[in-house]
Amino acid sequence: MDHIGNIVVPEIVPAGVFPLVPDYPHGYAHGPSVAEHQFGSGNAKITQRFFLGTGTKRFTVRRASLRDSDRIALRNFFESKYGAYGAFTYNAPNDDGVGTTAYACRFANEPLAWEMVADHICTVGLTLIEIPAAPPTYTLNST
Repeated sequence: MDHIGNIVVPEIVPAGVFPLVPDYPHGYAHGPSVAEHQFGSGNAKITQRFFLGTGTKRFTVRRASLRDSDRIALRNFFESKYGAYGAFTYNAPNDDGVGTTAYACRFANEPLAWEMVADHICTVGLTLIEIPAAPPTYTLNST
């Protein structure tokens, strides 16, 4: 258990499986995390950047046509996770198109929205963020 002062930080435990399978093409972004500090000298044109690590994967889930029953299941799942707060398992399709890989994820901090195409069909697009199993550790002399 981790602590902040004498407050216990609860461990993130994924509960449930994401109810949708994304349309093809599916994908994810895995960009580096960089912190940038801007200095007031030099007319605020001087910056310093620090590499924070490889970052987390951001999965894009899009469905061009979603039935009303699937839309309701997605809405109920989103509400049961309290939006971006709760963790769940997302079975991401592999790059080679064969099988899936399970990731612990959460919703991105954005509202759940869909566009109605017809009376019982809608389109939806949302972003899921991977929760790393173990954060990387660095020694004092590593870069």
